[in-house]
Amino acid sequence: MTGSTPTIVIIAGPNGAGKSTLTRIIEQSNQIYPFGDDLIGDFTQFPAIDPDAEARLIQPNRPEAAALQGGKQALKRAYNYLANGQSFLVETTLAGKTYFRLIQQARQLGWRVYLIYIGVERVEISIDRVAQRAIAGGHNVALADIRRRYERSLSHLKRAVEMVDLALIFDNSAKQGYKKMMTVERGQVREQAELLPQWLIAAWEG
Repeated sequence: MTGSTPTIVIIAGPNGAGKSTLTRIIEQSNQIYPFGDDLIGDFTQFPAIDPDAEARLIQPNRPEAAALQGGKQALKRAYNYLANGQSFLVETTLAGKTYFRLIQQARQLGWRVYLIYIGVERVEISIDRVAQRAIAGGHNVALADIRRRYERSLSHLKRAVEMVDLALIFDNSAKQGYKKMMTVERGQVREQAELLPQWLIAAWEG
């Protein structure tokens, strides 16, 4: 359980993996549904930081044009919460290395850090979901950025898992929704699915 120890919950994964949807599920629940993992406990009341939401505040009509600014603002908010000892939840594609420094600083300050990573089997799934989101009025992402972030996100996964207290890794490739593939506690695999998706095997083997 999180208790009184300040905690960061990082929801990570490539564009279109389902990070924001999962954040909404968490915010609307009174427990860590759908995970049922008592090592994490209840963080439904944590303020949530979403870089895409920050971009929409900067440029409501073209948030994709403010993606870089939105990311910087999200990181600034994260460090403000860290400085104030306020637990929070943050979304990231994990395509860059900026959140590694945040994790390191939080751990040095005695914070708990949890990672929920959501992956999909192919970059084409990400591309299709982002396109569908844009058609529905949501924010768009350039095709080159989706491809670049997909590869980089997976390349950073294992390092991030090794840095946090607890990591839950999900596959969200199919329409059936989030399927937990692996639980890693302080770098040690505590449980894993019988059949792992190829994207996770490749990321884990480096």
